[in-house]
Amino acid sequence: MRDFKFGAWDTINKRWVSRDCYLSPANNGQWIFNLRTDNRNVVVMQYTGLKDKNGVEIYEGDIVTGGFVGYYIGSKTGAVKFEQGGFQFDGGPGTYFPAYQLKNPVVIGNIYENAELLK
Repeated sequence: MRDFKFGAWDTINKRWVSRDCYLSPANNGQWIFNLRTDNRNVVVMQYTGLKDKNGVEIYEGDIVTGGFVGYYIGSKTGAVKFEQGGFQFDGGPGTYFPAYQLKNPVVIGNIYENAELLK
């Protein structure tokens, strides 16, 4: 089995608690999450397994800009979400597709620190 990687954002203090959390299988068949906090205001976002063209890891909640492998020509900015059983790129009306189909994506922020980028 493999580890699952996460980032954790503190919604009250507006800061990253960690960008390096793991959910790992234990020998007893259970899973261990290495983030230890009493803060109930933490939002956990999963790593998509994708990197942008600069090698930056793309997490759920990141805002990326890029093109679409397929019929869409040009660049679009949108957020990465986990919906319909997978990571999706939501660039607004008519631009919703699986995140792995992004062409040359670049992470430019996230929905917590840079929500204005989506307007």
